[in-house]
Amino acid sequence: MPVSTDASKPEKSTTEMTLEEFNAWLAELDQDPPPPSAYPLCSNEGRCGFLESYIWRGEVALFEAVNHIWNSLNEPKNLRCIHIGMAAGTGGSGKWALAKFLRRALRAALDYEGVQPRGPDYATIHEFHEASMRYFDADHAHYLSMVQKYADILHGEPGRHAPPPDNVLAGPWLALPSRRAEHVD
Repeated sequence: MPVSTDASKPEKSTTEMTLEEFNAWLAELDQDPPPPSAYPLCSNEGRCGFLESYIWRGEVALFEAVNHIWNSLNEPKNLRCIHIGMAAGTGGSGKWALAKFLRRALRAALDYEGVQPRGPDYATIHEFHEASMRYFDADHAHYLSMVQKYADILHGEPGRHAPPPDNVLAGPWLALPSRRAEHVD
């Protein structure tokens, strides 16, 4: 008998649960997400869920994921696949472009390059804990940004949700006089 409909948020604390309730709650946490083909690719939430489900399963779900994308695409499918491959920087055409795109998305989401804190580098366990939590937060933020990046590419809008660069100011700009015109005799 489940304790809550949301497995991540039990209705009672784990110390207040009976052994049966605790085991049921653990069983809910241990379930895999739906397969990649269960997500509609027509919405951003569906594309993100699709990618997270694929990333959860890894390469073993590649065939299913490629076919789900292919079957969800409008015509001309091959041209759309070429564009997806170009936007991801993986190239290819047809289903091969989709496979290369998904492999790149998998690696990009999982390969966080932050430096994990080491215990001896910190004076107290609390400092180490705070550094570890910052590392895990940064790793998770990287994962979510990569899922969104590749969801945008899948939708044909690479960079749609990317934050603007810090060094670029948005216009409108006034036209400056040409410097060449100032030096004409």
